[in-house]
Amino acid sequence: MKVKNVMYAMVVLQFVIAFFMWYVSLSAVHDYQTIWTILLALELIMLSLLFMIYLRYEGVF
Repeated sequence: MKVKNVMYAMVVLQFVIAFFMWYVSLSAVHDYQTIWTILLALELIMLSLLFMIYLRYEGVF
């Protein structure tokens, strides 16, 4: 049960960081900052979804 809560917290934390980075990218001053921040935020979102799928397959969720 404790491992399940830690894994769930990690996925939620990745989502929060990704959406915060998405907000920062929309308010960035320079174009190159916007592009790289959006790409990094999308990468975090995809990794957290992949991690959630893996954990579901392993039976944690």
